[in-house]
Amino acid sequence: MAWEPPELPEDQDEVIGRILDNLQDRMDGWAPYDGQPEVALAQEIGRETVVVNARMRDQIEYAVAGIGSTVFDVPYALATTAAISVQLTVTGTGVVVPDGFMVTGTNPVGEDVNFVLLEPVTAATTTPVVTMHAADAGSAGNGVPVGPLSIITATSTVITASAVTASAGGSDDELRDTYLDRLVSRLSVLRPGGVLAADMAALARTVPGVTRALGIDNYDALSEAIDAEKTVSVFVIDNVGAPVSVGVKADVQDALEAVREPGFVIYVEDPTYTAVDVVYDVVADAGADPGEVAAAIEAAVLAYLDPATWGTTVDDDTTWQAAGIVRLFDVAATIGRVPGVAAIVSVTLNGAAADAVLAGPAALPAPADAVDPTTVAGTVS
Repeated sequence: MAWEPPELPEDQDEVIGRILDNLQDRMDGWAPYDGQPEVALAQEIGRETVVVNARMRDQIEYAVAGIGSTVFDVPYALATTAAISVQLTVTGTGVVVPDGFMVTGTNPVGEDVNFVLLEPVTAATTTPVVTMHAADAGSAGNGVPVGPLSIITATSTVITASAVTASAGGSDDELRDTYLDRLVSRLSVLRPGGVLAADMAALARTVPGVTRALGIDNYDALSEAIDAEKTVSVFVIDNVGAPVSVGVKADVQDALEAVREPGFVIYVEDPTYTAVDVVYDVVADAGADPGEVAAAIEAAVLAYLDPATWGTTVDDDTTWQAAGIVRLFDVAATIGRVPGVAAIVSVTLNGAAADAVLAGPAALPAPADAVDPTTVAGTVS
């Protein structure tokens, strides 16, 4: 399949003619002739419209190409450098031809092409053969014939240079139209769906009511088997980190079933919430209000353990990376960053000065308003 560019008029005379025809239809008895203000205005509008349309077409194609390379992982074919085998004559064995050594030849259209040695070579004979690459990428480096080459780099150890094969392998950057044709062909064979848990999670996030989703390959949410072939379990939550409604889960199930590969089993489930009890003992800065510091610590730790953001990344607040352990040092660091905290005496998670394990394959800290909530308490002295 070929790329079909957007239909934007780019013929100046055509655009001007359409404007004048429309004016004539709307203005009884009016006929265009050179010198009329209306005609001059129509001509200027026509010229500007064509310029804008050409730029708009370029921007649309650049945008589509950008989506193709970043979202669909169909990269542009970038220019490559031509290579050539060159026999050197040197003053003796053991001579080192340095990297950056350069020679030049002429391509079939009469252009000079420089070739450079990318790595130093120690001559084992007085006529070593080395591979050199064109200094500039592109097809212009191809076709330098077998025969003598001119030495550019000043040297007292290399006497002559001669190509033993014609240069080849250089290519230009892929034309945008060529790339777009290739992208359309690639996308034409794709369909929604996938066999990976990450694909299923991405599709689940497109269902209204779902903010984040975690897919786990080969996990059977009913039997809890972790080696179930052709099975994916998808866990979904809303914008506050809570389980979605039964209706939304049904919508997710329907959406995934509609695109699943034959023979695949898909489960849509709620995550598992684990209460984390944080107890701390800190020393406040001189002059700081202990009550205000305690309130700030509670807010900071609860924000860190918020199920709405647990497992997200700095770059993407909709992602969900499985994180089944609350690190003691991370909680302590969160407390230490609170304004007014001078020193940390101790921190415990669920009664121990150790990491806390969250239950379940899709594990989240319990929210502060849950029946069994995450809590933060301590002493500020």
